Amino acid sequence: VEDSFLMLRSTLYNHSALATAVQLRATVPLVGNVLRMDLVGLKAKMDDPSKIVVDFCREVGFALSGVCVVTVQQNRGSLYGSFVIDMRGPTPVLKQSYPKELPSSQHKYTSNFSVSVVTDLDPSVIDRASEEADETVASSDLWCCDPSNWTKKSTKRTSRDTIFEDFRHSRNSHPNIVFKVRKQINYGPDVWTKHFTLNDGKITETESATHKIHAFKNYVCHAHNMYYEVDLFSRTGSVRNAHHMRALASTQYGPEILRMMADSIEVKK
Repeated sequence: VEDSFLMLRSTLYNHSALATAVQLRATVPLVGNVLRMDLVGLKAKMDDPSKIVVDFCREVGFALSGVCVVTVQQNRGSLYGSFVIDMRGPTPVLKQSYPKELPSSQHKYTSNFSVSVVTDLDPSVIDRASEEADETVASSDLWCCDPSNWTKKSTKRTSRDTIFEDFRHSRNSHPNIVFKVRKQINYGPDVWTKHFTLNDGKITETESATHKIHAFKNYVCHAHNMYYEVDLFSRTGSVRNAHHMRALASTQYGPEILRMMADSIEVKK
């Protein structure tokens, strides 16, 4: 019975199934004291990701306060979500990014997740970025200048350095990789976030991918005061990541990780 319930509930995360959900709500019986089918309430939760994040963190032992960054990764997997949350008001509010380097994060493993959290960040950073964003006009140019002029934020080497250098210099092909690039005024508001492929030395904008490869590079263009965050994603499905993911200072998530987080809260209840 429980397996049938979980399969049914999974289908109802799709917003187009809401009408069916409302009809089914009255027909699915209560099983014990655990499997109460409150379908409308479940959809409402999926429409409020900040509530899912706050409830999930509470369940795993993190109390969020002030301005927070939360990154949740499928344990050893490639599904993830990162959330910048402002807890100062009566209800939590998702913010686009926290445009400043993060201090060390708290980290926990659960049975299904790796969770990294930073709390009580400087609120003036996002307040100032919000004000500057109102005055910022997004550039129509892809890059501010030749990416070979950018400076790496870290000289630490990784096993995928060649992929990043190929992207930066528009050379070679990596057909199974999606490059996610976040362009930001250095220590200021975001300009845009885009996704690209690299084939035969040609960079082409594409749709986003879901499964993150545990590799990233950050660059700064001092001449134009721009910051670029580059992440790698798999185009071919899930990949194994041996290490936990650091806290990421921008909000980026897909429905799959939210669904997993919401499910884990429901199961614990």
